[in-house]
Amino acid sequence: MIFPPVLSKGLLARFPAVILEDASTIELPALLAPLWKGCGGNGSSSSLKLGVRYDLRSGQLFGPILQDGKRHETTNGVHALPLASKALWIADAGYYAITFLRSLHAQGSFFLMRPCGNLVVSTPLGERLDLAAVLSASPQKVVDLCVRLGSVPRLWLAARLIALPVDPLTAAKRREHIMERARQRGHAPSAVTLALAGWNLLVTNVAPSMLTAEEALVLYRSRWQIELLFKVWKSHGHIDEWKSKNADHILCEVYAKLLAMLVEHWMLVTMCFDDPHRSWQLCAGLLRDHVSLLRDGLLGRLPLKRVCSLLHRILADSASIPARANRPNTSRQLLDGKYWGLT
Repeated sequence: MIFPPVLSKGLLARFPAVILEDASTIELPALLAPLWKGCGGNGSSSSLKLGVRYDLRSGQLFGPILQDGKRHETTNGVHALPLASKALWIADAGYYAITFLRSLHAQGSFFLMRPCGNLVVSTPLGERLDLAAVLSASPQKVVDLCVRLGSVPRLWLAARLIALPVDPLTAAKRREHIMERARQRGHAPSAVTLALAGWNLLVTNVAPSMLTAEEALVLYRSRWQIELLFKVWKSHGHIDEWKSKNADHILCEVYAKLLAMLVEHWMLVTMCFDDPHRSWQLCAGLLRDHVSLLRDGLLGRLPLKRVCSLLHRILADSASIPARANRPNTSRQLLDGKYWGLT
């Protein structure tokens, strides 16, 4: 679900752009390792990583920019693209880097993200903060702190840290995962890391007067829309599947499917933004059901404008998600700003 550019209310309207950034990996056959290098080891020796930025307000897509699967997503070309002043950038903990966040703040942009596991914070006066102790002692359900991010004083970045406790089962699963990863790497996790596993943490430079803690949690929940985009590309577009064993044929099929996903995205943006509660996945399925009609329009056999108008009417009659009394879908939470949970 995404919003029309004419939307004049709700959380998205407070920013000129709300940019989601993430990357997705396609594992390739080993014979393609000379061209696209994978991580090796337990992973594939050949893989392709797609770096994408996605504007929730306009539907505009930046990327996908392709890179070796073994390279970190922060080295992808899409990560270096400039952001508009006062735009909001949302990403997961894999993108956490103080230097990058400082650059966003310096250019007048906003960030909202989960911090990495080795988070270091200080009070506004510069005193190192025992975050686990502070959070456990807080009587508030949602904790909102003014902090300085980073361990080096000259590189400190003023920000807000927002914390929400998770349920005991989720905390236990997280700690089990942390212990397993530590065991694989031959070390023991710190007590602080295990304690903070009981919390959902966010950092942002958006002022409380512009965005409350609960509203920030709602906005971060929208990050999953880019995960749904990748799901559409893989589950419906089958960009990670092929029938040939010939390297050139495989590459041709992958590239062609990526181009098809860009055409599909353009069509959905032009046809589905009049209803913010429309299911992106259902619309994509309907569009593929009528792909022969779209093909005739693109080839000039039928007037393209007429084809688009017909497809718009088909999509308008279906794929809208009804309102739910409990745990509303993301689009409705973004409209009313009420927090119902991160999952």
